[in-house]
Amino acid sequence: APPKQQQQKQQSPLQGPYLSTPIACSAFDVHPPPPPQQQQDVAVHMQKAPSSSHELGALWVKDHVQAAPADSAALGGSACAPGHERCALASKQAFDIQLHRAQQEAIQLRADYDKYILGANEGQHGFSAQLHKMQADAHLFKAMYDKGELDAVEQKQEFDAQLLKANTDAAEFKAMYDKSELDAVEQKQEFDAQLLKANTDAAEFKAMYDKEQRHPPSQHLFAL
Repeated sequence: APPKQQQQKQQSPLQGPYLSTPIACSAFDVHPPPPPQQQQDVAVHMQKAPSSSHELGALWVKDHVQAAPADSAALGGSACAPGHERCALASKQAFDIQLHRAQQEAIQLRADYDKYILGANEGQHGFSAQLHKMQADAHLFKAMYDKGELDAVEQKQEFDAQLLKANTDAAEFKAMYDKSELDAVEQKQEFDAQLLKANTDAAEFKAMYDKEQRHPPSQHLFAL
């Protein structure tokens, strides 16, 4: 008998305040929470996004606790034979511990989920603000580009007007130059005519002079 009690003491995981002696109840040992690597993303754990921590705790118990009856009484009655009230009590304690852990983890999951949603909303607001700023910058750039094109058109029109005026002035100057050349030709022709007339008059005057020298006026008078 002593070795058997020693074996039961080694196998029992429960040391509850309601138990006078340790009881082996390995079928209802407290299952530790899964390791961190098995705790997937919040969105995977909460696909249906429960509205309360109690509902989330029930889902966690369903996924992580084997053979979870509706209450601890059903758990104790279904597993323990008649006369084993201590085993039923241990099973109830084990179930209550697991349920408490499940509810605490459900509350933590819900808090993480709410924090994730809050961060997502903040990120959405930040993205919307950046998008609004980018759109405003794009409108401003478009306005500056349109103004630059308008200024370029105005500058081209002004340049065309200045070029037309320069061409007009050049044409007028060319006309004046041609007229001055024509006037110069006419003046030269007139000068040549006057010079020819002067030379002709001078030749005639010299001929008359030479003639008079050959026949002085006194000789004519004496001849008369």
